[in-house]
Amino acid sequence: MRLPTKQRYAVRIATYIGCQNGTRPARKKEIAAAEDIPADYIEQICVRLKAGGIVESHRGKNGGFSLARDAAKITVADVMRAMDGRGALVPCLEGDCKRTTICATKHVWERADAALNKVLEGVTIAELVNESKRLTDSGTVSFDI
Repeated sequence: MRLPTKQRYAVRIATYIGCQNGTRPARKKEIAAAEDIPADYIEQICVRLKAGGIVESHRGKNGGFSLARDAAKITVADVMRAMDGRGALVPCLEGDCKRTTICATKHVWERADAALNKVLEGVTIAELVNESKRLTDSGTVSFDI
């Protein structure tokens, strides 16, 4: 099971922007260089993050992206929902299955979905920013989740 690249990149981008600590907006090319993500892809992701209330965009010479609210109030689940809407792991949990009343595996998917939601709701961008700073200070940085 893999999370889509777009969602993983979105969490990395939100974390990078959060690392700027509101001192200045982060520019698309700066994020691209720091995170090794194509600049055009960053633009697409930031448009969705903006629509989802995660980031704000700033125009002009000193423009770029900043977090729309306190990093401690943005969860990884919020970022995931802003990208594609963090739906259920499997369609049957969304009511899209005729076998739901007789399916022996439904309870497995419910438990797995609940566990994943608990983890994603339990981690904030502020925590990832702190972890990033700790890793940067120690010389090793990775935003893989």
